[in-house]
Amino acid sequence: MTFETRKIEMMQMVEMTKRNSSGSGVCTVETKEPLILMVEDELILLELFKYKFRHLPYRFESRDNGWDGLKAIYELKPDLVILDLMIPGLPGKSLLKELRSNNEIDQPKVLVVSSKNSERDVDDIYSLGADDYVGKPFLLNEMLARIERLLK
Repeated sequence: MTFETRKIEMMQMVEMTKRNSSGSGVCTVETKEPLILMVEDELILLELFKYKFRHLPYRFESRDNGWDGLKAIYELKPDLVILDLMIPGLPGKSLLKELRSNNEIDQPKVLVVSSKNSERDVDDIYSLGADDYVGKPFLLNEMLARIERLLK
């Protein structure tokens, strides 16, 4: 499937989401805990965060590729997206660019996690609209502190 085809599918989904949230009779239950979506293809990191977030006041979802991540952003409307740049499907930078260019949705905070840590890479990440950046490997406590700061 081509990039343009996937983009059209995503835009149709955004339209459906807007219709469903504008009095269509669809009832949703809201919770107080912030929702964190992690888009990461490293299984060990996903498992670590799933385990850690079970003991914290956050809801946690994950996706292992860019296309599923973008779809989940439109459907789940997370408060924070933890985004790896080097993921299968839609690359992380493209996902971030697509997300930030869409004025039709509430914009979540985005924390980029990547082993790409040259000065130019980090500048690119912030210029695309990331709210924060953590280089791999990272300290778990540092990551949790940044998450907490972004969700305040």
